[in-house]
Amino acid sequence: MDAISKGERYWFDQQEIVELLAHNRKYQVFSPAEQYFLLFFEVCQDPGTHHSGHHISCEANTPTKIAQEFRMK
Repeated sequence: MDAISKGERYWFDQQEIVELLAHNRKYQVFSPAEQYFLLFFEVCQDPGTHHSGHHISCEANTPTKIAQEFRMK
């Protein structure tokens, strides 16, 4: 408490947050829904290149695509 009362910073700045998130990413546990989503979709690294990618509506297509793949009813 003495350090805080003397004005020492007790919060992370934006750069420290970025570093912590990058470090902790390897320990991240994904929910089953996130695992299925990541199985079928990936982030476009350079949206300006338009490499064989296309836009889809996640709300409309994702559950259907997953259900078809795993034959869920």
